[in-house]
Amino acid sequence: APHRFCHLDVEGILLGESPLGAQGTDRLERDHTAEELKELLELQTTGCVFAVFKHRSDLDRALKTPLLKFRGEHEISFQHLECDAATVLWTGFSTTIWERVGHVVKGILGMGVIMLVWATCFYGPYAYYVMSWTRVAGASQGMHDWGGFMQNILLGLVITIGNQAVYASCSNTAEKCQFTNRDSRDTLNVVLYTFAVTLNTIFDLALVSLMAHGWQQDSGLDEEALIRNPSMQHALFVQLIGYIYPGTILIPFVIEPLVTVTIPFYLYMWIIRSRKEVDRVHAEQLMVCPPFDLNRYGDIIINMALCSLIFFLTSVNIWWLFIQLSSASLIIYVWDHYKYIRESQRTMFASQSMDVCGQYLMVMPCSILAGAFAFKFQGGQAMVKGWDRHEFFAVRVEWIIVIGAIIVHAILHLLILRFVVPKLAQESDVETDPYEEVAKNICCNWFNSNPVQCLRSAHHFVNDPPHVYDVPGKGHLHMANHEIHAYYEAPEFEEEHSLFQEALSEVRETLEYVKQEAKLALTSLKQSIKSIGSARSPVSSKKLAAEQKEPEDADLTP
Repeated sequence: APHRFCHLDVEGILLGESPLGAQGTDRLERDHTAEELKELLELQTTGCVFAVFKHRSDLDRALKTPLLKFRGEHEISFQHLECDAATVLWTGFSTTIWERVGHVVKGILGMGVIMLVWATCFYGPYAYYVMSWTRVAGASQGMHDWGGFMQNILLGLVITIGNQAVYASCSNTAEKCQFTNRDSRDTLNVVLYTFAVTLNTIFDLALVSLMAHGWQQDSGLDEEALIRNPSMQHALFVQLIGYIYPGTILIPFVIEPLVTVTIPFYLYMWIIRSRKEVDRVHAEQLMVCPPFDLNRYGDIIINMALCSLIFFLTSVNIWWLFIQLSSASLIIYVWDHYKYIRESQRTMFASQSMDVCGQYLMVMPCSILAGAFAFKFQGGQAMVKGWDRHEFFAVRVEWIIVIGAIIVHAILHLLILRFVVPKLAQESDVETDPYEEVAKNICCNWFNSNPVQCLRSAHHFVNDPPHVYDVPGKGHLHMANHEIHAYYEAPEFEEEHSLFQEALSEVRETLEYVKQEAKLALTSLKQSIKSIGSARSPVSSKKLAAEQKEPEDADLTP
């Protein structure tokens, strides 16, 4: 609301602190005045309204029914939004499409400025340090000991800082666009993040090529290097492996818990302890866990694309790199699993928009694999042996064919995802449970997720109890009132289990599941053995012989 009410506890309602209905309607009637109610009722509406139905059949019937004109002259459009109440962003309905496009353009420009600052302050010094010795003979001699390890650690830190800066910029841009649901906002966030990290990766690969040129100069320093006489392809392989693992696909994700969880936790805790002006509400906002983000789509896809580049450089040690990719992906999965359970607030994903977006982003690594296939089909390493060792990147017909394969595959992949896959998708089962039954188990609904609706419930309709604005972690403040379609109530606090207790519970459930499956398998085995034994028993043979004699006796009777 644009106005601040002096006597009404608006902040308490919106932050989920003050269930005014529990204090009775006398206080409500006494506190608010006619002028304040007039300000509340004069708020400008967005022209959009949510219609909530009790049954799915009512929704299907409403979609097929033609609507009357509003006030006899205004057309009304009806649309089925595939979203959940917890994912609706109510402030986004006042933003027009052109305003949203303007926010996207401004956000991209802001991301460019942030990436420029990052490249100047963080990546620039690292690149300058590397380029200072890339063309020096013997540059690779220190890359297999402590110096190489420290360079990988430094590279991982630089990548982590860059990724977090880009993530914050993308998140801020998606937030300012004011979408009407979180799924669209998260999709834009992931697309911008993937694009920005891809651009950073291209800069890294350019630096890798410079380092490969310096590593190649070792042939003029020592006898071992003279015997090795590395080609540009082999030099790129060595430097790309050093860049990918562990500096890119492992270290940033090992450091991420420290940067995103541990440091902010202690920093905010020290701020709360040292500043008297921090009240309880702001302290809770500082210590609350953020929602779970889906930027891991971009991270994993870029890791896959980087590892796919290795097919252009070698065909011998590919297995080693993909084992490291699998182990790094396993570490990422374990961290994300823990992060979703312990370091994230309640996060709802109501549609498959992000999964569909991830399928489109997969075009990048798949196109690289198509180019690698074209490269191998033309001869691969055997073809490269006939080239001059300094002309790996020279303009050749082979590279034109590779680029063509990448482009053709990308186009075909996009067309299949756009027109073929939707026709093959199976429709999910339609839920038939009525609204009341579902709302009893879910605290967030279409009424208490809307802050204006909560204000109207408390101060205009004076419901007792009213709708309380839904805030994650404040579900115990909701009280049932069937007259206003509020069915959820859970006043008792359920203590959360510790991490050790949860792990122990999962182990017990797994062992119980294995025990039940073993019992079923043992019972099935016993029945099979019993059926086989009964088929071979003498009694069964006598019965079978008697059955065979019966038709003969029947033939002899008149």
